Amino acid sequence: MRESSVSAHPEQVRPMPGVNRRGGRPGSAPVRAERLGAALLAAGVVVATTVWAVPAQGLPLVRDTEIETHVRAWADPVFAAAGLEASSVRLYLVNEPTINAFVAGGQNIFVHTGLIVRAGTPDALVGVIAHEAGHIAAGHLVRTREAAEKAAIAGLATTLITIGASALGGGDDAISLGAAGMSLGENIASRMFLQHSRSAEYAADLAALQYLAAVGRPARPMVELLVALQAKEQTQELLDPYARTHPLTQERIQQILDWTRGEQVPQSPERAAEQAAYDRLVAKIVAFTDPPEQTLQRYAGDDSVAGRYARAIAYYRKSDLNAALSWIDELIAQSPEDHYFHELRGQILLEHGRVAEASESYRQAAELAPEAALILVGFAQAELETGDDSSLSDVTAVLERVLDLEPANAKAWRLLAAAHGRAGNDGLAMLATAEHALLRGRAADARRFAERALKHLPPDSPAFQRADDIGQLLKDSSGATRR
Repeated sequence: MRESSVSAHPEQVRPMPGVNRRGGRPGSAPVRAERLGAALLAAGVVVATTVWAVPAQGLPLVRDTEIETHVRAWADPVFAAAGLEASSVRLYLVNEPTINAFVAGGQNIFVHTGLIVRAGTPDALVGVIAHEAGHIAAGHLVRTREAAEKAAIAGLATTLITIGASALGGGDDAISLGAAGMSLGENIASRMFLQHSRSAEYAADLAALQYLAAVGRPARPMVELLVALQAKEQTQELLDPYARTHPLTQERIQQILDWTRGEQVPQSPERAAEQAAYDRLVAKIVAFTDPPEQTLQRYAGDDSVAGRYARAIAYYRKSDLNAALSWIDELIAQSPEDHYFHELRGQILLEHGRVAEASESYRQAAELAPEAALILVGFAQAELETGDDSSLSDVTAVLERVLDLEPANAKAWRLLAAAHGRAGNDGLAMLATAEHALLRGRAADARRFAERALKHLPPDSPAFQRADDIGQLLKDSSGATRR
């Protein structure tokens, strides 16, 4: 993780996948009619735009191996209980301090870091994710689009009828009546859409309760989280209740209370270990996002693993290298097999210019977690920065492994281009540069480097075919755009 983006690897965040290295074509978000979008915005139904389309830009998406691994491990059984293919559900971390999670663009769940921090327990966090899985399993995204369209049409019809009647009257009264008609139409559209939204929220809550029961997780911790949401909702008391984008929080709380009546939250060593892992995630997010002094104050006197972890990160962010290394080395001495501690040590050293030591720390982390793509990327970067060209073949192999795990890892493509370039493999370097440009949305650069790569690659090689595919695809796309 880095201070600027909470992630040690911000380049790997890619909310809208494009062509991958195996030749897939870019996906696209559903296209909405301009007038429909305008009608919904006029009606105040902003939630519709975030429900079924993944924003291509604007979300502060971040990545971290430790957070992703644990959240994924907790969520996957819920996805299975929902009848979903867990590997098809993509989880994204959004660097926002608010309590929120939402589904967008298909089977994509976006989780705010603020939700992780304020959930309090893994059970509450998983409960929210289970709710989102309920939306996916029930097909609410498609139904939301249909409901939004119907709401917009109904609102537009009301507005047109009223404006037509007012036009017959003429004069200033016609203008005021027309304005009232527009307001009435917008209100009807909003109410119709939100009625659908409330129904979907209740259904997702019920589905979440069923999924949690199926995987043996208590649902009661969700209540504590919903109480926090209720406090936020109370600021809207004077508004029309129909204008709320979710069911009344008290009603949702009551539904869960009814379901969980008599439920006991079990205690076990496994659950205690899970809570300790969760506490580490909270400490990590807090330490990377809050001011260092605030973190040190929050964890003052806390000798837990999470507390010391937070202090190591806080001192690293204060550029107090000695203090940061002292705390992380203490944690490593206590848990030498914990690859996340070695990863953090590598990051601290790398960003302070001690690349040889950083490479060794990353190497240990990679040996302990050979399938952790982000750790492998960190190791490859540290190795490249040592300037030792004798390790280029090893670096290339590591990055190829990363791209097997994550074909859309933009940073891995950039580092691979550098490794091939230093090794004198110009064709492969240009192809990797084209892949990186493609993932970063720079189509013209991608096409240019792909065409240059063709001049250096053997015509019968897979790399040549891939470069040709990229060039042809972008050429065809450019031609279609001009037409």
